[in-house]
Amino acid sequence: MDKAVTVEYTEELVRSSVFRYWANLLGLRSFFVLMIIGIFSAFLFITGVDSWFIGFISACFVILTGIYIFSFFRLMSISLDKFRRLKDSTATFRFTDETIFIEAEMAKMEISWQLVEKILQYPEFWLIIVSGSYMTLPTKSLDDELKNFILKKTSLKP
Repeated sequence: MDKAVTVEYTEELVRSSVFRYWANLLGLRSFFVLMIIGIFSAFLFITGVDSWFIGFISACFVILTGIYIFSFFRLMSISLDKFRRLKDSTATFRFTDETIFIEAEMAKMEISWQLVEKILQYPEFWLIIVSGSYMTLPTKSLDDELKNFILKKTSLKP
């Protein structure tokens, strides 16, 4: 197969994809651990425990919360800055049997299917996870044949 599609990005799409990528990157476990640390810290404080341990647990909670918040806003800031610098908010994806080729105003990139780690599917876009980073592929322009081809190419990995 050799099929090209042109997709258009919006600020809302960029915001949504950043949030979904960030939430997937951290995972539910990390939010669960943060919640447990927060509840445990509050429990120790309410019960009047007066020790270095409550300070340590509370500091862990504050530091983790800060890291989560910082990472979200940093990722969002970088992504929106790149989007807002674009004069043309479209990109062309070309899918072949060997590669994915992306061409946009600021860059051209060719990626082997072997580098695609996974695809996170959402109704309005797919996140193509590649080597610890991601590409947002809006699904509005994709037909069922192309969607099936992409999914088949990413599921054939060992």
